[in-house]
Amino acid sequence: MSVRLRVFISSSMEELKADRATVRATLEKAGCEPWSFENDAGARSTSVQKTYLDEVPNADLYLGLFYRKLGVATAEEFEFARSLGKPLLVFERRDDAGQRSTALESFLA
Repeated sequence: MSVRLRVFISSSMEELKADRATVRATLEKAGCEPWSFENDAGARSTSVQKTYLDEVPNADLYLGLFYRKLGVATAEEFEFARSLGKPLLVFERRDDAGQRSTALESFLA
């Protein structure tokens, strides 16, 4: 029996939609089980925050995609994954990086 690597995909919902879709498709093709809020959260009776935070412990790996903004949820997902000792992969999109928010610059530093 093979076990699929579960990957929690995190990024600002306002950015990188096409990038998240590409990452998800690539992970699926590689035999992984990706989880992203926009594709997998569905309708739930719990809060949005509880929904994404409940999924972090189920993941084997946190994958963060960052560009210009740092969403509160994205920072929270990262910090929670780190507190659980999850392996963290962080990718920065750097074209137009000069237009990054101060919050994201501080976070990435």
